[in-house]
Amino acid sequence: MILFTRVSKRYAHGNEALSQVSFHIDKGGFLFVSGPSGAGKTTLVKLILAMEKPSEGSVIVAGRNVSALATQAVPYLRRNVGVVFQDYKLIQNRTVFSNVSLALEILGWRSADIRKRTTQILDRLGIEHLAKHFPQEISGGEQQRVAIARALANNPPILVADEPTGSIDPALAVEIMDLLVDTHKKGTTVLVATHDKALMKRYDLPRIHLVKGRLSSPGKGGADAAD
Repeated sequence: MILFTRVSKRYAHGNEALSQVSFHIDKGGFLFVSGPSGAGKTTLVKLILAMEKPSEGSVIVAGRNVSALATQAVPYLRRNVGVVFQDYKLIQNRTVFSNVSLALEILGWRSADIRKRTTQILDRLGIEHLAKHFPQEISGGEQQRVAIARALANNPPILVADEPTGSIDPALAVEIMDLLVDTHKKGTTVLVATHDKALMKRYDLPRIHLVKGRLSSPGKGGADAAD
């Protein structure tokens, strides 16, 4: 479902964010990507989303080669990938219900189907009671639940979360990670980029570890490095 083969990413002035990174996540699999700030985690996420293209190697996402992807094909790729960010990226002047339903509106779903699906996903994540609230009226943990609901609204086969617990306290971080693990157990392919070692230790799940853009020692479950 996600395959990196000897991927390097270089920016201006020779700055190498990733160097010869290889790993794979099978359909329905889960992978933690760990490492300190500046290790290359966000660059890796950008490559999956086709926000960047590799300087070397290949990135295959949902059967599509990001390196060779035409500009007009990028939106189709991103429909297959739900994304959760550390800073939520909710629209402040839209309610929780409207934030979650927006992706479906963009995809052209019928109004009745949008209402039904949005209600279902809010209920699944335990935030249906927040439907009429605005982001600034709810807590950080609740906002992250809304962000996850939005990412899952169109039932994408892949979910990518970039430091999804970085802005919330440890107890809420566990709740958010439990939601992501539960999403994986329901069949979604999940990649979580995080620097939180304590949180990863709670879950017996595959992981890779980046240090200055390179993978560390061999890991398990199709990953090439472990924390």
